[in-house]
Amino acid sequence: MYIRKSPDESLGVKIVSGTPSECFPFGANNLGGVYVVYVNKSGPADKAGLKIGHRILEINDKMVDPSDKSNLSLSLLQAGDNIKLRTRKHAPPKGFLVSFFMSEVSIIELLVFVNGIREFLQTLSCHGILGGSIE
Repeated sequence: MYIRKSPDESLGVKIVSGTPSECFPFGANNLGGVYVVYVNKSGPADKAGLKIGHRILEINDKMVDPSDKSNLSLSLLQAGDNIKLRTRKHAPPKGFLVSFFMSEVSIIELLVFVNGIREFLQTLSCHGILGGSIE
């Protein structure tokens, strides 16, 4: 997939990367990676066909390392105005409302909130307050 943009234009995409728990609720089959969590309608990424849930594997023929968040951001910023992405198509997570994220809600804040709840429930479970583990 190729994304073409002007020098003063953003890609119009937000991503989340890392381990399966860091990517929750994204990450098909419990895979960590780099996942698209937001695509700006009519932006360069949208026009190129990038969708929420897609997993980015390469940027300009270079494999991405989901654990190296600073280098990943730098790679996207330095990719230029003609960006080649190799992606794997994944549907958005079950129950994920795409239209919900077209509002002003910050994706990162929401994911941090969701992960925070998950970690809190795991802590309660580990201390025997909840029965069973939260996975």
